[in-house]
Amino acid sequence: MKFRNVAYYVKEATTGIWRNRLMSLASVIVVVLTLLILGAFILINLNIQAITEEIKNQVEIVAYLLDEADTVHLRSELLALDGVQQVTYVSKEQALERLRERLGDQAGITEGLERNPLPASFEIRPQDAEQTAALAEKIARLSGVESVDYGQEIVDQLLSFSRGIQIFGYTVITFLGVVSLFLIANTIKLTVYSRRRQIGIMKYVGATDWFIRWPFILEGIFLGLLGALVTYLLLFYGYTLLYFRSSTWLYQNFLSVQLVVPEVAGRELLKFLFLMGAGIGAVGSAVSVRRFLKV
Repeated sequence: MKFRNVAYYVKEATTGIWRNRLMSLASVIVVVLTLLILGAFILINLNIQAITEEIKNQVEIVAYLLDEADTVHLRSELLALDGVQQVTYVSKEQALERLRERLGDQAGITEGLERNPLPASFEIRPQDAEQTAALAEKIARLSGVESVDYGQEIVDQLLSFSRGIQIFGYTVITFLGVVSLFLIANTIKLTVYSRRRQIGIMKYVGATDWFIRWPFILEGIFLGLLGALVTYLLLFYGYTLLYFRSSTWLYQNFLSVQLVVPEVAGRELLKFLFLMGAGIGAVGSAVSVRRFLKV
């Protein structure tokens, strides 16, 4: 593509936007409304996935030890296993102290014990929660380990929920993307329709399809980017306000849950919205102008 052609396409695109500013404004409004819905769901999905990952990161395997276990050697064996992120030793005394803390006012029932009945243990944090079951089987076979517990039913439900959320999120985003493309393409089609005579004249004087098509595609990209910018500003500042007003309350009332910080959410929105805006604008324009090229 020659530079003078690019300059011509850009000039025609900007001129077309200005000459048809009411239709261009309508296109931008449609882009903003559709991307607002899409962007809001992306923020919701981003936070759900972050919360799920945080819960998955708290999954741990507890290996209860025999009294005669060699804890130093066993600790080395645990750290050498693939998939182990962290190993913490809990002595019999620490285990009893934890029990007393959980019992609270009823902790006095442990005072009459002649000996500590609780076993020492290792708390193992896996690198990947998906591999918890396989890692637990390996740990159970180590010498000195009496039994292993990792809340199998809860972990399985958590992993199933996490996979379901991911599939649901991607499905909804794809569906909303298709709906957005349809709405924007039909709006842009009205803009192109008002200039159908111009397209027909250019065809009769010998202009190629792509020579006619490029200004409209650039016009769609510009309108899509403008709509994405407006959407980004609305969502980012709205989310930032929500974050600072509700993050502390959520942390205190819902198992230490925290929203994704605005900086991270903003980066994700920036990448997605501008890509979607430009892509939908370009595809919408290309599809809309196609029927009028058949002269």
